[in-house]
Amino acid sequence: MKKEYDLFLPWNSEKHAEIFSNLDEEMYFRLNPHWIIDSFASSKKAYTAEITDHASGQSIKLQGNVTLDSAGLPIITADSDNWKSITFSEKKGNLHAEVIFEDDPSEEVERQLVFWLRSIKQYLRLYATNTINTRFFRMLMNRVILQMTPSQRKISLMLIRITALELLVILLILVGWVVFR
Repeated sequence: MKKEYDLFLPWNSEKHAEIFSNLDEEMYFRLNPHWIIDSFASSKKAYTAEITDHASGQSIKLQGNVTLDSAGLPIITADSDNWKSITFSEKKGNLHAEVIFEDDPSEEVERQLVFWLRSIKQYLRLYATNTINTRFFRMLMNRVILQMTPSQRKISLMLIRITALELLVILLILVGWVVFR
């Protein structure tokens, strides 16, 4: 079964062609918010990955390849039970992903795949522009966030939120002290 998803990311193949050629094969799999990458080996665009699903604890072994089509967009193939290939393409100025499933996907499988495609979209958004802000977040994603497991990401995000709240409370106390002294 074949399904197409519009990623709602403005895309121009001529302008953005080099983005995918600079990405590592492992990066696509690290962007899945539900997977823990136990091991990843690649050679000549072929890969072997041992993955643990964070939610179910199920171990998955994927083998396949990542190739680029003539427009420089990736085609990810796998011997997965759920999906066989993901092909990215540009249609009407937006990036699309066409997924070929083994059978009709369950709602949960499709939901997890959509989350993965959204993560890929947000990551590509960092490469679509070249500002100081996007360069900083690229470095942060590549060196820190994508190296973590899903639970480590959740804990880190929680700590960042608590720290921001603490700083806000301290700032309010200081402003109150200066104004009402």
